[in-house]
Amino acid sequence: CPIGAVFWNDEINKPMICIHCGYCIDYCPHGVLTMEET
Repeated sequence: CPIGAVFWNDEINKPMICIHCGYCIDYCPHGVLTMEET
């Protein structure tokens, strides 16, 4: 992910997905990020 919303966490050896502010949604070149209400 060029934006950094999806990245690899070496400590737990798993992918991490940022779900905080939603700012990057409009800038994802792949159009796969969305904001969901919880």
